[in-house]
Amino acid sequence: MLITNNNNSKVVILVNQRLDDLRQQPRKRVCHRARLLALDSPPIDLEVVDLCEDGTGAVSPTPLPPGSTCMLAWDAVVDGKLRKINLWGLVVHCNACGQGFRVGIKCLDYDPMSRDYLARLSQ
Repeated sequence: MLITNNNNSKVVILVNQRLDDLRQQPRKRVCHRARLLALDSPPIDLEVVDLCEDGTGAVSPTPLPPGSTCMLAWDAVVDGKLRKINLWGLVVHCNACGQGFRVGIKCLDYDPMSRDYLARLSQ
């Protein structure tokens, strides 16, 4: 849908566009307890509910401002062993949901081992 605002500049609005349609990689459903650290806020315990190599979806008890950077850490079983996954990311969306707030985090960086573990978990 294309509309114009009061300044006659054009604005494109996506209507009924699913996030799955905009993603570059499909997400895998998971359930991992994680800890999120963000600048100027206390640590937040949340649940990672889906992931791929370039991002994660989580449910947080508190809202996270889109555009904020964060560090996300959790333990996951990879190849039969418990492994620590650490990623640094950018909050790209935060929407209220029945369990709190659905948060999308785009991966900006991770250590080599976390990159490998995340790739294996995403398959």
